[in-house]
Amino acid sequence: GSGKSLLLNALAQAGAQVLDLEGLARHRGSVLGRFHDQEQPAQKWFESQLAWQLSRFDLSKPIFIEAENKKIGRVFVPDGLMQVISQAERIWEIQTPLDLRTQYLLTDYVEYVQHPERLIQQLSYLAPLLGNQTLAEYQQLIEQQDFQQLVTRLLAEHYDPLYAKAHQRTAQIGQLPVYFALTRLDPEGLQQSAAALMTAANS
Repeated sequence: GSGKSLLLNALAQAGAQVLDLEGLARHRGSVLGRFHDQEQPAQKWFESQLAWQLSRFDLSKPIFIEAENKKIGRVFVPDGLMQVISQAERIWEIQTPLDLRTQYLLTDYVEYVQHPERLIQQLSYLAPLLGNQTLAEYQQLIEQQDFQQLVTRLLAEHYDPLYAKAHQRTAQIGQLPVYFALTRLDPEGLQQSAAALMTAANS
């Protein structure tokens, strides 16, 4: 919910080379990540589109890509690309204010607000990680339509700790800014952030 997908789009619009793995996979990569209006592609189609996209890049210039997991929904990122990603320069964390993250997620995942039964179903898959008590509290928030508190709790109690553990397992690499502040998610703010990031990547 940091707005990294919005930032990648802003980078692409500014002329940067962007490889959008989640866009090609038609999945956001989390338990709540499927695109409700699109089916995921077959593995072969995903890899074909990936190869076509890579063939269009100038490898002497920076390529922006999310540090994605190997599995995105039901498709897999090829091992060779995963190795390149693991060795690339990286931004350790995009830091976005919690209130902005919450509002962005409520907009981006509006399908779950409109169909809360789907949200309850998807969150049930997190029971081994969250525990039944926490899951019951989340379900109560859904039933009360208190989605803002639900999102805030999910970020603080599940997603942020999950990413923090992942950071601890990964060695820090590269010269890009370790933390990148994304304080605005409006078009102008994203445009300014994309310009700053492109300057850092080319320095």
